[in-house]
Amino acid sequence: LKKIGYRLVLRELIHPAAGGVGESFVIRSRWDNIGVAPVYHAWRLAYRLRSGSDEVVAQWTSAADLKQWLPGPSHRVEDRVVVPRSVPAGSYTLDVAILSEDARSALVELAIEGKRTDRWYAVSRVEIR
Repeated sequence: LKKIGYRLVLRELIHPAAGGVGESFVIRSRWDNIGVAPVYHAWRLAYRLRSGSDEVVAQWTSAADLKQWLPGPSHRVEDRVVVPRSVPAGSYTLDVAILSEDARSALVELAIEGKRTDRWYAVSRVEIR
C-alpha cells in the first residue's frame, strides 16, 4: 500500500497556542503527497478540538482541494477557524483528519503518528480562554 496511490504526510502545522471563545485563529499546514497518484475523490481536510474527556467541542472543514495535491512536496493550506461561543475555557487536543465525501467520518489513513481508532490524528494542543 505504501507504493501505490496517494500517501499524505503532514509535515508542519502552525497555529496560536491559545485563543478565545468567539475569536478566530489561523491554522497553517504543509503537506506532502509521497505516493504516486493524487486523491481522486472530493474528500475534505478537517480539524477538531477534543477535550480531555474525549468530547468533540468544535469541528471545522478546510476549503483545501485535495484533488490538487499531486505527488510531491509542499501543498500549503491556510484555514481561518472561529472558536464557537459554546466551547468552555480549557486545554484541548487539536485533531486532523481527511473526511469522507459526506463529511460524516474520517476516512483516510495518513502517513503520520497519532492515529486514533476513529481515524482522526492528535497533532497539537490549544488553550481556549
